[in-house]
Amino acid sequence: MAAVAEVIASAFASGMSWAGTIEGHPLYCPPPTVAFTGDKVMRILGSFIADHPETADKIYGFALSASLRQAFPCMPS
Repeated sequence: MAAVAEVIASAFASGMSWAGTIEGHPLYCPPPTVAFTGDKVMRILGSFIADHPETADKIYGFALSASLRQAFPCMPS
């Protein structure tokens, strides 16, 4: 079951990096050398939820996008 969750998390993260924006700005900005393995994305999400337990009751995409924004913030342009 963990492998399925990792695949889903990786797919969400990849999709958000290609098309996800807030008011025309990327949701998050990972360095080009970061490989989005499902395990890495799940660790980022798990750490975020541990630090922000109120997000555990939110929809999956909300918590995942918030965790990626925190892990890989974009520099103001």
